[in-house]
Amino acid sequence: MSEHIDTTTSTGKLLLGLFALLAEFERDLIAERTAAGLAAARSGGKMLGRRSKVHPAQVEHIHDLLRQGKSHRDVADLTGLSRSIVGRVARNEIPSLAAFQPATVGEGSMSEKITDAEQARRRREVDEVRHSSAMEGNDRDAQTHADQEAYVRGDLTLDELIERA
Repeated sequence: MSEHIDTTTSTGKLLLGLFALLAEFERDLIAERTAAGLAAARSGGKMLGRRSKVHPAQVEHIHDLLRQGKSHRDVADLTGLSRSIVGRVARNEIPSLAAFQPATVGEGSMSEKITDAEQARRRREVDEVRHSSAMEGNDRDAQTHADQEAYVRGDLTLDELIERA
């Protein structure tokens, strides 16, 4: 645009305001599309962000060393990682490595760490069962609700949940 906008006139102020509104509108559209894209990627199980500097093979090694009674500092020195990274691996706080974490023992049953996407899928599954039961007039007791929550967390398998129902 080679024309100058004279902001001292009413027309110039109007044009400047319209251009500002259009720019703000476009910025909001970009933000909405970006948020929708990120949400779709997360719901599809896509890992976002930069990759962890911890190699998946190191995860089991870190857990082995910790099971042997080594301190986080010793494990960090042996693996060349920082103590904070060793702690995050031990607590399963690195989403991109969740699939490589060893199985953990839940109260009374063996369970695997499950991804956020799997937990969300299980939550939807349980919600559908609850909704259909409510539509049929079936009243669920507190124990059934607790068992369903244990399934969502990964503390129960689907077979164990069905067996308890």
